[in-house]
Amino acid sequence: MAHYGADRIDDACELVSQLASAQVFDDALEGVVNEHFGVEGWTFFSGQAAGFV
Repeated sequence: MAHYGADRIDDACELVSQLASAQVFDDALEGVVNEHFGVEGWTFFSGQAAGFV
């Protein structure tokens, strides 16, 4: 996320390509968002939408 935010798109894509699966990325993103905002239950639905469950 930091690479993407710093307009280092190629570096961000390279890092994401090394993840074992899309689920690993989704789980990590959910954890970061929940921790950063101090919430529970925010989720990412297969890259299409986000919301609370």
